[in-house]
Amino acid sequence: MSQQVDIKTTAKIVWAALTGSVLMYGFVLAQLGKATSWQLPQTYDSPLELLSLAAPLMLVASLVLNKSLRAKASAPQQYFTAMVVSLALHESIAILGFVATFVGEPANIFFYSVNALVAVIGNCLVFPSEAPLKSR
Repeated sequence: MSQQVDIKTTAKIVWAALTGSVLMYGFVLAQLGKATSWQLPQTYDSPLELLSLAAPLMLVASLVLNKSLRAKASAPQQYFTAMVVSLALHESIAILGFVATFVGEPANIFFYSVNALVAVIGNCLVFPSEAPLKSR
């Protein structure tokens, strides 16, 4: 017996889970004692810190890819795939900020907070809308 999966509900659940996970990284940093300092960096001691500032460029690349995938989509499942790919790329932005904060000495929560903000904005821009996910 097969059940029909409601793709609209599934898309919203996946979106909420991946957006929530971006925010959980900040909680992990706080629990590990790495969220003690927030300041604009004067120097970049690690290449990861410098790379984490590429978050806006990564967001633009993700949104361009999302638009391209959605333009080629002909079924709701393909829109869902485009959304998941974008969310995964946004997650990588947050992870990059998490790692830059985690390995930095002293730890500077600036890198995580900026990247998390960019990732959440990206997630909001690809929130699953009703129109493309309707069954055809």
